[in-house]
Amino acid sequence: MNKTELVSAIAKRTGLPKTEILKVLNTFIDIVGEELCENELFQLVGFGKFTVSDVKSYYGRNPQNVNEVIKVPESKRVHFSAGSKLKKRIKDHTK
Repeated sequence: MNKTELVSAIAKRTGLPKTEILKVLNTFIDIVGEELCENELFQLVGFGKFTVSDVKSYYGRNPQNVNEVIKVPESKRVHFSAGSKLKKRIKDHTK
């Protein structure tokens, strides 16, 4: 599901205009990004937790020329851990 499909699904369930839902969704995404930049943690109890971790630089192979070794710079990654309610819903759905 992409953002457009999510907006449509929410509009269908709530009867709210898609333009308003899109504003709320974009604001939510902005707030999550800001929180991850500032605190490296964003948690919605029951749904899940987003965390930021550091990735050290390492050496890898250039995929266009496998004989060339390149240094991949350090970076940050976002991880998601599902919360208890989300895990339960997925588990119950697979039965």
